[in-house]
Amino acid sequence: MLAVRNGSFTEGPEYAGLSHLYEHMFFKGNDKYSTAQKFGQALSNMGALYNAVTREEVVYYYFSLPAENIERGMETMSNTVQTPLFNQGELSQEIEVVLGEFDRHESNPFFPFNRVMDSVMWGDCVTRKQALGQRPVIKSATTQKMKNIQKKYYIPNNSLLVVGGDIDSATISNYVNKYFNSWKRGPNPFEKNIPPRAKPIKENKLITVEAPV
Repeated sequence: MLAVRNGSFTEGPEYAGLSHLYEHMFFKGNDKYSTAQKFGQALSNMGALYNAVTREEVVYYYFSLPAENIERGMETMSNTVQTPLFNQGELSQEIEVVLGEFDRHESNPFFPFNRVMDSVMWGDCVTRKQALGQRPVIKSATTQKMKNIQKKYYIPNNSLLVVGGDIDSATISNYVNKYFNSWKRGPNPFEKNIPPRAKPIKENKLITVEAPV
């Protein structure tokens, strides 16, 4: 599993939901596997199940695979995190997939209620508490924004690699040195850009939410 300190808490209004979109693009091609289909087939060939999750303060990716294929899995994870392609065609398709997730969330009667409550609770910081993001921002996502996220957050000093299972630590250490040493560190993304804190609510509020539920 690779965990990256990213997620909605890093997102101002112009990036609302793009950590989640990036998570989808992680599986859509890299220098070794030029398309999502080739990448998926490579993982299938090594017996890997794979998925990812975006939360407020972390995005994590995992491969579950037979222990005898651990080296191939390590190599694939390294290549994937370092050399994503962000093909425009793949990005356009994945934007529609993420908007489909948005549609499903909106179909829940609690969605408009929770969104309004979030706005009241978090004020100007609300996008930093909503991993799903905002529809207009997702629709207007660009490959350049994906590259900006990669450069800023997808660096080894902002990530954690976790390996568990029927494997010894010395072997894993060797594979890390072999496949991840080329991954270059970057500036601490939070040293100069500390996520803001929401201002405390100073008065009682009564909120009424009207929606076609």
